Amino acid sequence: KRLREAYGKDWKSAALSFCAAIWDAHGYIYY
Repeated sequence: KRLREAYGKDWKSAALSFCAAIWDAHGYIYY
């Protein structure tokens, strides 16, 4: 259970940074 919890948090963090990177590129391209 502990491992899965840590993995879940890691996934959330990775998804967040991935979204931030896409948002950044999107803003750079359009503005």
